[in-house]
Amino acid sequence: MYSWRVTKYDPLIRDVDGSYLNDEEWTCFSELGTKISIEEYLKMNKNT
Repeated sequence: MYSWRVTKYDPLIRDVDGSYLNDEEWTCFSELGTKISIEEYLKMNKNT
């Protein structure tokens, strides 16, 4: 059986455990206010 992993994050920038290693990009909501400002987050999600 096949399985697929669909992600916007480059799989080449992951460690052996699968953790994403790019510190420049935010990957989860808990990083709001640290890696991305609230204003930038709201601007990005305005059209969704």
